[in-house]
Amino acid sequence: MCVFPGQIHGFNAIEEEVSGWFVALDPGLVPEAFRTVLEDPLLSRRPLAVGAEGMAELLQSLRLIHTLQQRPATAYTRHAIYSLLASFTAMVTGLFAARQEDVAGTISRAQRITREFRKMLAEEYKTLKSPAEYAAALHLSPSYFNEAVKEATGFNVGYWIQKQIALEAKRLLYYGKSSVKEIAHELGYEDHTYFSRWFKKMVGKTPGAFRAEFGGQ
Repeated sequence: MCVFPGQIHGFNAIEEEVSGWFVALDPGLVPEAFRTVLEDPLLSRRPLAVGAEGMAELLQSLRLIHTLQQRPATAYTRHAIYSLLASFTAMVTGLFAARQEDVAGTISRAQRITREFRKMLAEEYKTLKSPAEYAAALHLSPSYFNEAVKEATGFNVGYWIQKQIALEAKRLLYYGKSSVKEIAHELGYEDHTYFSRWFKKMVGKTPGAFRAEFGGQ
């Protein structure tokens, strides 16, 4: 099962002998191509049945991640864990993509609007910053557009815009070598001090602190 931001998870009537794994992963560590699949509003949310061979591969990855987590935290173990999480996420995403149902003929208008918006957001987030700009590009009224996206996802348009920019900022800080000022400009912010304040409000720490904690170069 995949539990997404904003969803509530819980288990009822679990047998005592049942055991399992729970992996909490920052969306910033999930590649855009994988998030497109996992966050698709049309993706079936039913628990995914995995065959014995596929389960063995997933468990092998999880056991290795768990083993590394027991070791002293160093830049090497941290990078190894991130790489293994990327592989695990790729396998899980592939399973969901293969099982995804073709519901093109039955999707609601809200879901269709949301899918178009999320596709546009991935391409235009550096230049289009406000819900009104996306509503205009999709030829919708801002109020109806916001209602449709919230109906399909549980979050308003502004949330998805801010999340997209924050995720890209995290990736640039972690994987890239650009300065905070250069990253701010790349993301469409002329004032890098404003960008730093915005990032701290969104993420809970400054860009420099985030880069230091996650080992970006």
